[in-house]
Amino acid sequence: MFESAENIMSISKEQYVPVETGTLKASGFVQPPDTTGNNVSVYLGYGGAAAPYALAVHENPRAGKTGGVSPSGKKYKRWATVGQWKYLEQPVNENLGNVVSKLKRDLDREFAKLGR
Repeated sequence: MFESAENIMSISKEQYVPVETGTLKASGFVQPPDTTGNNVSVYLGYGGAAAPYALAVHENPRAGKTGGVSPSGKKYKRWATVGQWKYLEQPVNENLGNVVSKLKRDLDREFAKLGR
């Protein structure tokens, strides 16, 4: 799961996240697996103190596509010239099948070691 999350984050950073100054891109993270009882979780995302606006950009259909002009016609001093909204959601959705396949292969391999 961790490797899949790292792969998704790499795809997100290389192909989807809007970049103006690089702060948002640099705020992307994948946390090591958290095991609680029989549950294993891997968290990935953007933001926090480094880029508190990450969610607003993620949900803005104009992210990376403004051309430097606001909806009212005002010119921006700086703007992202690459990227798009849903910059994490899209690579997650596009790679769900790969994540499930890899997880199945990894589990099958581990169960085979146990003789199951």
